[in-house]
Amino acid sequence: MVTGRKIRLAYLTAVATVLVVLLYLTTQRILGQSSPCGLSPSEEPAHPFLAFQFGTALLCFGCLVVGSLASFLGRFPRLLNIRGLPGLVLGGTKELPLARVLVQIGLFFLLLFGSGALIFESFAIYKEIWPVTFYVRCGNDAAPVYTALFAGGICLLLGNWLWHAAPPKGTST
Repeated sequence: MVTGRKIRLAYLTAVATVLVVLLYLTTQRILGQSSPCGLSPSEEPAHPFLAFQFGTALLCFGCLVVGSLASFLGRFPRLLNIRGLPGLVLGGTKELPLARVLVQIGLFFLLLFGSGALIFESFAIYKEIWPVTFYVRCGNDAAPVYTALFAGGICLLLGNWLWHAAPPKGTST
C-alpha cells in the first residue's frame, strides 16, 4: 500500500541518489586533468549559474524553502485530515528505535565531516596549500550547473531536516 510516508522516503532517497550521481559526474569531469583553475581559482565564478553571480545562492534558498514546505503544511489541521497526507507531510509518527539510532549515527558523521573540513581548512591556510573553499570555487568554475544542482540538493535535504515540525498530539501514520 502506498502511504504518504513511503512517498516521502522515496522522494528523499531520489534526492540523495541524484546527489551521488552529480558528485560522480563532477569528479569525472575534473579528475585526470591538470587543474582547470590554474594555481588558484578566481574570486568570481567564470561561468555563473543562470548567468548571475548569485544564481546558485538563489537556487539554494529556493531549495531550502521547498524542503521546509512539508513541515509548514503539517501545521494546518485541515490538511492533516486528508488520507495519506500526514505521512507525507510529517514523515510518520511511529516509534522506530532503529531509525533514531541511524539518524544519530548519520548526524555524528555529518558533524565529524564538518569538523574535519574546518580543521583541514585551517591547516591548509596555515601551510598555504589549497583550502576546501578553493576546491569548491574550482568545481564551480569547471562545472557550474552540476555544482549548483548539488548545492541545491543539499539545501533541499537540509530544509527538510532543519524545519521538520513535530507531529501534532494524537496523530499516528
